[in-house]
Amino acid sequence: MMLEVDDIQTYYGESHALQGVSLTVAAGETVCLLGRNGAGKSTTLKSIMGLTPPRSGRIVFQGEAIQGRPPHRIARAGIALVPEDRRIFPGLTVRENLEVAQRPPRRGTKPSWSIERIFDQYPMLAERAQQDGATLSGGQQQMLAVARALMTEPRLLLLDEPNEGLAPVIVKTIGALIDALAETTTIVFTDQSVHFALAHADRAYILEKGRVVHEAEAAALRNDTATQERYLSVA
Repeated sequence: MMLEVDDIQTYYGESHALQGVSLTVAAGETVCLLGRNGAGKSTTLKSIMGLTPPRSGRIVFQGEAIQGRPPHRIARAGIALVPEDRRIFPGLTVRENLEVAQRPPRRGTKPSWSIERIFDQYPMLAERAQQDGATLSGGQQQMLAVARALMTEPRLLLLDEPNEGLAPVIVKTIGALIDALAETTTIVFTDQSVHFALAHADRAYILEKGRVVHEAEAAALRNDTATQERYLSVA
């Protein structure tokens, strides 16, 4: 198992955000986290990444417990997070945004991603290599945020609301991007659109009030209208 999250309890001050969340992700899987606003989806990703460290519970990545480690060490272990607000560097060019994330390959391995490969795979970014991040559209910024994460050579890619605020035509592009990356990368993502999430995931977890309340294969949940209506307000 690539990732095991076991009974994590995460707080924002005195607010108990995650109340015993447990989940697993196998190598090569694409897993989506679903739930209403405030259910704990983003907090789960941030807890895995060490940005909101859980007060208790275990997070095991490729056999090693990583809870309590600072985010930069978790990133070095092979996890990358694309946050909901993207957080590209607005004053740096597209190329510079990629360069700052580039890291040397792990011992005995060749890099999977280079700036040249990014530009080959995503011509839209190549065309804007010298543009500042601040001048990009929302969809272009999201593509850059994903590409920047890939430059860190992640084994596990976390995507937090990758479609937030994007036009429908760009949402289709993000879906195709997730499908393509899933061929070589393990992915966990959150999304408000149940239809989108279940179309691009292998399995799904539903969170409610900081707890996992349902787990299912994505194909099964697509046909489970009762569960969708109960937990996700999908009639």
